Amino acid sequence: MKRSNLTFLLFLIVLSFNGNCQNSIENENDFYQLILGKDTLVDHVLLNDDYRVQIRYTDIDETNSLNTIAIGEQLYFFPASTVKLIVAAFVLEIIQTKDLKLSDYIVFNQDVNCGNSLFVTNSKKKEVSIGEMLEEMLIVSDNNHYNAFFHFVTPGYMKERLDEMGLSDVKIFRSFTGCNEIEHLKTNSYSVYRNDSLITSSAGSQFDVDEFKSKYTYSEEKRIGAYNMQGKDIFPGPYNFNHNLELPLDDLHAILLRIYQPRLFTESQCFKLNEVSLSYLKKQLEAYPSQLRNNKFKDGNKYPDQLYKYAIIGEGKVLTDSLTLGSKLGLSYGFVTETAYVIDQKHDIEFALSISIYCNKNKTVNDGIYEYESIARPVISRISNMLYLNRLK
Repeated sequence: MKRSNLTFLLFLIVLSFNGNCQNSIENENDFYQLILGKDTLVDHVLLNDDYRVQIRYTDIDETNSLNTIAIGEQLYFFPASTVKLIVAAFVLEIIQTKDLKLSDYIVFNQDVNCGNSLFVTNSKKKEVSIGEMLEEMLIVSDNNHYNAFFHFVTPGYMKERLDEMGLSDVKIFRSFTGCNEIEHLKTNSYSVYRNDSLITSSAGSQFDVDEFKSKYTYSEEKRIGAYNMQGKDIFPGPYNFNHNLELPLDDLHAILLRIYQPRLFTESQCFKLNEVSLSYLKKQLEAYPSQLRNNKFKDGNKYPDQLYKYAIIGEGKVLTDSLTLGSKLGLSYGFVTETAYVIDQKHDIEFALSISIYCNKNKTVNDGIYEYESIARPVISRISNMLYLNRLK
C-alpha cells in the first residue's frame, strides 16, 4: 500500500475510531486498521518511507493453511544476527548426522589467515562446549561462536541445504570476522573432542568463487545511505551491501514457521531435525540471558530479559505469565530485524511476527549512530502487543 493511501487510511481510522478492535486480520487493510491510530510513534514509523518497514504476520489456527499478511514491499536489509537462527539449525543437523553430542568440543586450526580469529584461539582451550556455544549464540548473540559455526557448517553445506529447502534467495557466505568476500569462502579444518578423546575431524573447505558470484545479482538498491564511514573517516555516497548476507523477510518468517509449525511444510522444506533437536532449538529461542550457564549473564542489570527481545517484552512490560516468546533479533548498520513466535496456551493464542525497520536518521552507514532504542525497540514492542491484545479479546 502506498504511503499516501496509508495517510488517508489513518485519517479515516482516527475519524471513526470508537475504541473497538477487530479480532480477525485477513488482509493488509485489516492489519492497518488494527495498528494505526493507536500510537503516534508507531504511526510515524509506518507512514515514513525512510524506515523501510517490512512486516510479516501469520495467525496460527487449527487448519493446515498459512495466511501470512505482508506489510511493505520486500526491500534489501542487512539481516545481521538473524542468520544465526539458520546456522544453529544446521549445526544441529550436523550433530545428528555425525552422532556428536552437545557436550563435545570443537577445536579449529588456523588455515584461514584473515580478520578476527579469536574463535580459533578460544576453541583450543576446550572451555565452551558445542551446546554452550549454541546457547550463547542464540540467546546473547555471541559473534565469535557464530564465526566458529560458520567454519563448522561451511557456506557450501548451507547453500546446498537452503536450495533443497526452497530457500535459494538466502545467502550466507560471510562470517563476522572482517575478511573480504572471497576469503570468507574458505573455512578452517577442525577436530571434535569428547573430553580428551578425538571423535572426528574435518578438512577445511573452499567454496567455488564463480558459483558464489553467480548466486548474486548486483543491484543499486543494495547501495544504501547518503554517507558511509570507513575507519574514522566519513565519505559521501552509499554503503555497498552487494555480495553480502541476504535473508529476505519472507524467507526469515518462513524459516521460523518451519521450526514452530513444520506440519505446514513438506518434509524437504524443513530442517532435518528430530524432535529432541527441534525442541532444544525452540528452547534456546525462548530462553533469557539469566538461564545461560556462564554466571556473567546472570547480572540482570547488564543482561535484562528484554535485552535481545524487542517483541512483546521490549519495553519491559509483561502482559501475562502464560505467554511464551521465541525470537531472534538482528542489529547492524541501522537495520533492526526480529522474527518472533508468540504462544499463550492459556488463551489459545499463537502467531508469528517478523519485522524489519531501518533506523538511521543521519543516513550515515557504519558510524554506529542508530535509533535502536528510541525507535525500533518501542515500535516492535508496541506493534507485537497490539497484535497480542487483539487476539486476547
